[in-house]
Amino acid sequence: MKRIPLSLLFATLLAAPLAGLAQETPAAQPSATSAPTLFVDLRGETTPAYPYESWTEAVRRTPDGALVVGSKGARGDGGFCGNLNPAADLSGVAYVEVALAVGLNNEVPEVTIGAGDADETMATARIRIDQIVPGHAVWFRVPLGAFQLGSGKYAGKVAGMDWTKVAQWHLQGDWATKKPLQVLFIAIRARR
Repeated sequence: MKRIPLSLLFATLLAAPLAGLAQETPAAQPSATSAPTLFVDLRGETTPAYPYESWTEAVRRTPDGALVVGSKGARGDGGFCGNLNPAADLSGVAYVEVALAVGLNNEVPEVTIGAGDADETMATARIRIDQIVPGHAVWFRVPLGAFQLGSGKYAGKVAGMDWTKVAQWHLQGDWATKKPLQVLFIAIRARR
């Protein structure tokens, strides 16, 4: 069987499912209550992102998003993050949505989305990705109530998550699966 390069597969298959993404900027929103607010755009190099653990050398920025590919490199025990300046107010949103696509050889069943407030409290939610069709970008909708507060050093200095001052975002693996990961992360948005 002839193998198609992963970058070509993603470039071809991502164009149609997210065609309207380019027009989604906070300034272009007609109403804060009707349309989603894009607050992390990983296409190209405009949004800084900092990889860690097994993703340190495995994140490549492309025009389509942040591509995380590893066979012996990226696994479930890694991630990348970025700062939000100014901080985002997610207190009134119903959902946080993540656009992503998986590659044909992805073996990691879940990814994690995280948010951190100004005092370093972390809240995370898991997203099952093992049943989506490889190469097709989708938006995953996560209810704000599904986020779990961190403990230990991720509990922050003040109890609870301050959703009015979200200062950082994280996208991570599942921290349990040490198998190859192939995911293209495209964007994160909030929906009221």
